[in-house]
Amino acid sequence: FVQNRVARVLEAVSGAATIMSMLQDHYVACVAPRVRGHIGDLALCSGGVAMLMKAVSEAATAVLQRLVDAIIIQAEKTLMIEQKRSDFTPDASGAALGAVGQPTGACLLVCTQLAAVQRAAGAALGAANLGGFLLEVGTRT
Repeated sequence: FVQNRVARVLEAVSGAATIMSMLQDHYVACVAPRVRGHIGDLALCSGGVAMLMKAVSEAATAVLQRLVDAIIIQAEKTLMIEQKRSDFTPDASGAALGAVGQPTGACLLVCTQLAAVQRAAGAALGAANLGGFLLEVGTRT
């Protein structure tokens, strides 16, 4: 799930961010100096770039939000499928099975999945986006 879906989406968002950064650099270095003397043209160009940046940012945010939703759904499915009733059922003597405070196998599996998400996000996202993304995943799990 993480390599096939999560990492690919994160890489696509990262690629879009890189392209937008290159666009800004090109605008500052090449376009803005050529239209500086023409206030109307400068305003149109600046406005167009700002609208594009806003649209791409909103689209990337929406994609990342849907990705967080998918990660949470995957964690919930893993728990539903892997968690055993006996993990919480007391044995005949009334003592709970397993050590108190010890994670179940299903819990460990979800933790492994979330660690893989963290690694994939760390490889694909910049510091500011990484922090926000991981905070969203962490508060929703």
